[in-house]
Amino acid sequence: YEVLDDSLIRLRFNSEQGSWTSLIRLEPEDGLCLLYSVFPEAIPEQLRPYLALQLISENYDMVDGSFEMDQADGELRLRSTLVHGNQMDAGAFRQHFAKHVAVVEHFMPVVRQLLHPNH
Repeated sequence: YEVLDDSLIRLRFNSEQGSWTSLIRLEPEDGLCLLYSVFPEAIPEQLRPYLALQLISENYDMVDGSFEMDQADGELRLRSTLVHGNQMDAGAFRQHFAKHVAVVEHFMPVVRQLLHPNH
């Protein structure tokens, strides 16, 4: 991991499903910890509307997070938020982080198939 500043930590993951970068953003004054995982491949401009529509349906039932896509550069990421109040609970963080990583690993091949349907 790499500490970027007082409120931002970057991590790099490698798994059977692929490689990606995650960010932990701490907002202690709001009692929040935000997790972002950036998918390794930017979405090509011509596929952004299609992929956005596909992910809207995934977001609809997703309880602990949502997909976000930057329409300018095609960056796709999963965001989830842990509300911890005045004090961060290490066990709750570990559980939330593990679930976040599991969701990324689940959707990595889904996104890859949407981007490359003939592979």
